Amino acid sequence: MEDVRKRKRFSLPAWPIIVCSAAIAFGVYYLTAYRTITWWDSSEYTLAAATLGIAAPPGSLLLTLLGWLVTLIPLKIAVAFKLNLLAGVIAAVATAIIAFIAGRMVARHKKASGMAAKISATTALGLALPALAFAFSQTVWSYAIRFTPYILTPLFTGLIVYLLFRWWEEARNPRAWLWLSFAAFLIGLDFSVHRTNSLLLPGILVWILIRDPKTLLRWRLWVGSIVGLLLGLSFDLIMLPIAGARPFLNFGDPVTLSRLWDYATVKQAGGGFLFSLFPRNSALWGHQFADWANAFVNNFFAADGLLGYLGWLFGLLAIFGLALLIIREWRLGVAFLALTLLTIVTTVFYFNIPATFFRSFDRHYLLTFVLLAIAASYAGGLLLTTALNPSQHRRWIPTTVILVVLVAGPLSQLARNYTDLDDSDQTATYDIASGMLN
Repeated sequence: MEDVRKRKRFSLPAWPIIVCSAAIAFGVYYLTAYRTITWWDSSEYTLAAATLGIAAPPGSLLLTLLGWLVTLIPLKIAVAFKLNLLAGVIAAVATAIIAFIAGRMVARHKKASGMAAKISATTALGLALPALAFAFSQTVWSYAIRFTPYILTPLFTGLIVYLLFRWWEEARNPRAWLWLSFAAFLIGLDFSVHRTNSLLLPGILVWILIRDPKTLLRWRLWVGSIVGLLLGLSFDLIMLPIAGARPFLNFGDPVTLSRLWDYATVKQAGGGFLFSLFPRNSALWGHQFADWANAFVNNFFAADGLLGYLGWLFGLLAIFGLALLIIREWRLGVAFLALTLLTIVTTVFYFNIPATFFRSFDRHYLLTFVLLAIAASYAGGLLLTTALNPSQHRRWIPTTVILVVLVAGPLSQLARNYTDLDDSDQTATYDIASGMLN
């Protein structure tokens, strides 16, 4: 019984704080969410969920099914509003997962330092505040208030990183390969979201090589991962009976396996899963990497809000967290840094943005932002843990300073983005559509 208690990472007071941070995020999303349909593909996904139909490829079957279930909940609000709130719930859960992963990392290093592995309420606050800064960042917030598959991407990223970390902790265990098999399953299932998390694969390979290269020689890992991946991919077979029911929205009519393959490979837009690395569609550094860098600055180093350069604190905390992780446990730190950098590179290379594309690809960078947010949350939790060390003289001084810095992160994001992203009164799409129909 004592061993079981020692394995607990969070004390009871810590859980409510992380849950409250997710609830706060959802509360803000609720206040600012669209009350009706919006422009772009959100309206298409809303229609697909409301009618159990098939959106344009590559689609998002998982989002459609989740949305369809939500439409059955007897709430006296518009169907579109229900679905937009579902996006907020998903984003809020992703926020909690970020804090949870960072908490396991802090607990690991507390235990290595001879301290109790439990996470106190104050340390949990240090984990939750940077996660809230992520929740209120521009890209996350803008997709947490409308029904699209893009907000499912960071949720899947968080779950996959959690599984990778669990494997890291138990790599010497003969059954540790199961964690990687579950991760493979989620990557396969992500094909029914928006496929972006498959871009984690190069970083995952390096992650395994750094921790335990012999893992790649074990047949159980390969069998388990292939089975997991295929199980995840097979989820899209549900499209066959949906298409067979002849729904109102039925792009590609994937009623047979061959038509489903055409749908999955996006044949109508050129096929090949849109995989085209060369030739580059625009300048690699001047346009494509610059697009990622601009999105990174807008989400982590925004200085144009009411609190000015306090908006830099979130980005600085993420960078500090990466450095701190390398200092505390160099192998894990290097693996996490490699996972982050390789994901940035593969994301930019894969999407190969055309020079004439009319908007940023910021929604496709969310998985890289999740990794950086985990680093920021880790830094916040470890800083407060260190400040509260009993050996510290006048502990309230460093604790107060750190808390002020951590609170400034989400506050600066909130102050900067609330007015711009408050779309609770935006009804232009609905008004124009109603007018045209009338």
